[in-house]
Amino acid sequence: MMQMDPHTTPRNQMTEEPSRYTDGGNFGGSGIPEVTLGYGPSQPTGRPGLAWLVIVLLALGIVLMHNLPEEKPESSQQPAKDSIEMVIMTFQGKMLVGVSEMGFSDMALRDSAPLNTGPLPQRMRYVVLAGELGGAGEAARHLRALKDLLEQTEAAGEPVELTEENRHVLVVLDVLYDEEADAINVETLDADDRDVLVQELGWFGELALLPPGTDAVQERQALVGSALRVAVASMVIMVLALLAGGVGAIALILLLIFALQRILAGGMGQPGRAHHGIYAETFAVWLVLFFGLQFAAGALAALMPASQMLWPLIGFFASLLALAWPVFRGVSWADVREDTGLTWGRKPAIEPFFGVLGYVMGLPMLLVGVVFTMLLIAMHGLLTESGGPLDPITGPAHPVVDIVAGANWWGIVQIYLLAAVAAPIVEEIMFRGVLYRHQRDSTRHWGIWASVTISATINGFLFAAIHPQGLLAVPVLMSLAYAFTLVREWRGTIVPSIIVHAISNGLVMTLLITMVMVAG
Repeated sequence: MMQMDPHTTPRNQMTEEPSRYTDGGNFGGSGIPEVTLGYGPSQPTGRPGLAWLVIVLLALGIVLMHNLPEEKPESSQQPAKDSIEMVIMTFQGKMLVGVSEMGFSDMALRDSAPLNTGPLPQRMRYVVLAGELGGAGEAARHLRALKDLLEQTEAAGEPVELTEENRHVLVVLDVLYDEEADAINVETLDADDRDVLVQELGWFGELALLPPGTDAVQERQALVGSALRVAVASMVIMVLALLAGGVGAIALILLLIFALQRILAGGMGQPGRAHHGIYAETFAVWLVLFFGLQFAAGALAALMPASQMLWPLIGFFASLLALAWPVFRGVSWADVREDTGLTWGRKPAIEPFFGVLGYVMGLPMLLVGVVFTMLLIAMHGLLTESGGPLDPITGPAHPVVDIVAGANWWGIVQIYLLAAVAAPIVEEIMFRGVLYRHQRDSTRHWGIWASVTISATINGFLFAAIHPQGLLAVPVLMSLAYAFTLVREWRGTIVPSIIVHAISNGLVMTLLITMVMVAG
C-alpha cells in the first residue's frame, strides 16, 4: 500500500471524488490542501534515459521501414481490378451518378475531374463516367486525351504495356462514344465487346451499356437507383458528421473554459510517482515485444492465409505481457493499475459515455489534422520528383485496406477484432496508460499546462509515426491521439480513451467495408 506524506500544499476545490493517489485531478491551481505521496529509500526509480534511447532507436527503425520507397511496377497495368483504389473509385462514381440523378449533373461532372488521373484502368473508367454525366461528346473528348497521353508516354520512352483486354476496351470505347453525332452507340457492340467492358471496368462497364435513354429502362433504373441510394446515404452521413462536429467543438470549448477557470475535476491528479522511469522501461519492453510478435505473426500469416489477421490479433494481446515488467522491477500490481488507468474510473457506470463524448470532441481536432495532412501531401508532391502521368496515385493508407478488398466474412470478423478491439485496448494501455503516466510524472515541475501539452504532443507524435500509414498521415493520427489523451487526462481511467479509439477505428473499417460492398 502507498504511504501518505503528512505534509500538505494548497489545491483547488474538486467537483468530483478523486482517485486515491490524485490531487483531485484539477487542471491546475490552488485552493484547499492536497495530499502528496511519499516514497521510502528502497522505492525503484528506473532508468528512463536508457529506456528512451531504446524507444527512439526502435521508432526510427520502424519509421524508416514504413517509409522505404516502393519498387515501381514493371508496367502501368497497376492496380488490379479489385484493388482498393478501384473500390474507392467505384464508390465515388456511384455517389456522383446519384448526385446527377438528383438534378445536379453539371456539379457532378465538375466534381468528377479529380478522378481522371492515375493508371490506365482508372482513366478508362473515367471516360465512361464522363459519358454518363456529360454525354457522348464529353466521353469522346476524354478518350481522345487518353490516347494522346498514351502516345506521349511512348514518345518519352516510357511506353505503357497494354494487355489485349486493354486494347479491346479502348477500341470498344471508341466505337461506343460518337462525338460527331453526340450519341452512345450501344447497339453496335457485339457480345464480346459487352463482356470485355463489364469484365475490365466492372460497374462502369455496366453503366456504359445502360446509358440515359436506353430501351432497358428497368435495368437502367436498378443501376442508377443503387447510385442514388449511395449519394443520399453519403449526404446523410456528412450532415450527421457536421452536426456531431459542431456539438464536439462546443463541448471542447466548454471543457477548456472550465479547465482554465480551475473548476473542472480531472483524473490524472498531481504527478510525482518516484517510479515513473520504470514505465518508460515498460514501454520500451513493449515496443520490442510487440514488433517481434508482429514479425512472427506475419510469418505465420503467410503460411495460413485464411487466418492471416488472426495471428496479429493474438500478437497484440500477447504483447501486454510487458505489463509484468514494472512488477518485476518492484512496483506493486495495485500501483501499476492505478498509475496506468487500468481501473473502472470514478464513475464506472458513465465512463463509457465520456468515451463517446470524447470522440465527438475529437472530430474538430480530426478536421485540423486532415487539413495539415492535405498540406503535407501537396508539399510532398511539389518537393519530390513526380512519377509518370499513368502511375498510381499514392497516399497515406494502412496495409489492412488492401486485405479488406478481397476478404470473406471470416476475414472481415478478424479485421474488426483487430482494428476495433485489440488495437484500442493494447495501444491505449501502452500509450495513454503506461507512457503517458511516465511523461506526466517526468514533466510535473514544468506546470500542469506545459506538462499536459508536451506529454500529449510527444506521445501523439510517437503514436502516429510508428503506424504504417507513413509520415504524411502523422497530423491525422496525432489529432486522434490528442482526443485519446484528452479523455485520459480528464477521467484518469483509460476506459474512455479505449472507447474513443474503438469508435474511430470501427467507423473507419465500417466505411471501408461498406465501400467494398457497394463497389461489388
